[in-house]
Amino acid sequence: IPFFLGRFVISAVSMALYKLTGTLVSFASAKLDQSFYNAANVLPEHANLVDDGSNIRRVFSESLKHGVKILVKTGEIVPVDCVISDGFSDFDPSNVYRGTSVSLSSGDKLLAGFVNNGPSVTCEAICDYDESLVMDFNRLASMAEKSSTKGEKRFLTIAKWYPIAVLAVAVATLLIGGLTSGAWVDAMLRASVLLVVATTGSYVVAVPLLSSCAVWNLKKKGLALATGDLIDEIADINCVAFEKNGILTNGEYKIKDIYTAEGISEEDFLMIAGNCIGGRQHPISKILTKYMNQYLPAENVIEFPGKGVECTIMGKSFLCGSENFMTECNIDVSEHTGYSVYVSIEGVIMGAMLIQDLVKPNSGEMLRTLRQTGVEKIVMFSSERKETAELAYIDCGADEYYPELSPYDRVERIQKLKKDEDVTCAYIGSRIGGEQALEAADVGLALIGKEDNGLEYSKAVLLGDLETVAEAIDLARLTCGKIELHFYCASAVKIILVLLALFGTINVAAAIVIEAMLALIALLSARDLIKK
Repeated sequence: IPFFLGRFVISAVSMALYKLTGTLVSFASAKLDQSFYNAANVLPEHANLVDDGSNIRRVFSESLKHGVKILVKTGEIVPVDCVISDGFSDFDPSNVYRGTSVSLSSGDKLLAGFVNNGPSVTCEAICDYDESLVMDFNRLASMAEKSSTKGEKRFLTIAKWYPIAVLAVAVATLLIGGLTSGAWVDAMLRASVLLVVATTGSYVVAVPLLSSCAVWNLKKKGLALATGDLIDEIADINCVAFEKNGILTNGEYKIKDIYTAEGISEEDFLMIAGNCIGGRQHPISKILTKYMNQYLPAENVIEFPGKGVECTIMGKSFLCGSENFMTECNIDVSEHTGYSVYVSIEGVIMGAMLIQDLVKPNSGEMLRTLRQTGVEKIVMFSSERKETAELAYIDCGADEYYPELSPYDRVERIQKLKKDEDVTCAYIGSRIGGEQALEAADVGLALIGKEDNGLEYSKAVLLGDLETVAEAIDLARLTCGKIELHFYCASAVKIILVLLALFGTINVAAAIVIEAMLALIALLSARDLIKK
């Protein structure tokens, strides 16, 4: 418009500034796109395929199928979820989730994206390339990126009606200024400024990038969201309920306390218990295997799944199992309640042991980190007996604990925790046995083990610990804060520009620069989010 009105200088300056600011915005956007690409593409382009003749050839990672053998050399990234078939090494998991280096050997599972920091290992793929866990994480993050947060929806609503309102003001300014005073040129210049102000680039283009950066940053930390609006919910979390197994413990057990009847040594008691239930795959059986005496084998073994074992050793009848199992077998344990495993000989208790699963050494620090985010209440859930769950509760420092919970008990507890309208409750647990609780919570984080694949039915999945949740809360609050700040600042600037344009105290060039700066500031703010 200024060009056609003969204002050639201002027209030239405006076009130059438009091109310059557009280049800056494009450059910042390209940097963000590269950050998104780097966050998603953590797998190598090529892999070392080992054929039947032990020959090694380079192939595209995308061609890897279930069952193929690959060689992962020192410094290379694991291209597909696999199991180590030969060798041992240290691996860095930071491409997949926040964690420290892990030592793995033959039979252990490797996730695609791990970096081999030690000697070369031979592995066997347990899925196709596209079915690796990290690819599922990418798909969830892509879904979340395409959906809108509450802040974005507000921006989009304003972006829908704001241009129409400003255009109406521009037309009114042109007509009123031209018809009342005859100053059509000045009226058209003021209207041109309003047309620039009517653009919504700082709303529509820049703001969604803020939530997208948060989504991909969370993915790098090991937390994948399927919907963008979960960022708002995570930012509001002030109550966390989590499962003991997987969060505080890794399924490793130790003997905490032993009771033996008079005349029975601990060594003999452990040997009998080992012969009764040792040598099996159950975690508790594994810790008793080392006490087995192969010269005194258990005979006539009758197993009662989930309860205990009946057998004969040296011609004498033994029972080994839980307190309830002993009660069902009419063995009196009333004077020695609270133990995990009991052993009886010929109907008389010979001993009992209290078994505790090992709590992670940093569990207390994890809970303190979570409290520092403003979480007011932390609750531990467990399906195990009160005595076992209480030991973990004492070690970790949660506010409350609830043992012996069924899936529906969990739902009931969560509903009680969130009965106050000001409470936003997050639940962290496995999909197995905790599916109803994940749905009942305001934010359900499905705890994914390294054995899980196929996460397409999960809204949010966690491959990490409570520290990851704490980082997610901080990042979500920072994201929502940045969106709110940009909303109010951009709206205030636009209102000021409209007033200045109406009074003729700002030209088109200045309006272009200010509009571009709004978008550029949002882009730089988004870039800061993905780096955190």
